[in-house]
Amino acid sequence: MPCWGFAAAEFWNAKPAADWTPDEIQEMITKSPWAKAAAVSFTGGFGGAVAPRMTRGGNVRGGRGTPTAGPPLGDVKQEFKALVRWDSSLPIRDALHLRPSNAIEKFYVLAVTGDLPMIGRRTDDDPAAEDRTVEMLKQYSHLDRKGDPIYLEDALTSPANYPGGPATLFYFSRGDSILPGDKQITFSTKFGPYEIKAKFTLKEMLYHGKLEL
Repeated sequence: MPCWGFAAAEFWNAKPAADWTPDEIQEMITKSPWAKAAAVSFTGGFGGAVAPRMTRGGNVRGGRGTPTAGPPLGDVKQEFKALVRWDSSLPIRDALHLRPSNAIEKFYVLAVTGDLPMIGRRTDDDPAAEDRTVEMLKQYSHLDRKGDPIYLEDALTSPANYPGGPATLFYFSRGDSILPGDKQITFSTKFGPYEIKAKFTLKEMLYHGKLEL
């Protein structure tokens, strides 16, 4: 791995997570190498797919439950904001006090938060729409690395008590390794007629000397 370093001012490498201040924690989860404001653009189409909801039970989806679909957004164009956060990375887990899990060992987990109506949306609509919704999200959700995308394995709505707040969680297999030589990773997805993209620079994502994703 190339020897990348951070300036001493980067608090996450300068002191233990237990010593981070509330302001530093907020910075870590909202404006850091692992948490980026996304570009949200209106593209039209894909209007019937929304964020899946999480119900009790479930199986692999990390034991987190089964997603179902909500109603379509409609045709009104609005301005929205979104943030993409790398919740499987150790610094974010340290900031949010997320416990290790089998899902984190198997998947890169990215959380999308924001004011888009579909993000983190929980509904009680027809569970039969579940597979269609997830398949649509799989079609439009990927991590791009030098033209070699990693495709979505699953998507779930965060639990009500999730430390990171309401979010839609995207799961990408760690079997498709991301290496320092990939240099940059771009996350892309669509919620209804809105496309969300966020770019992450790998050389910035060192945590105590290790690339953390």
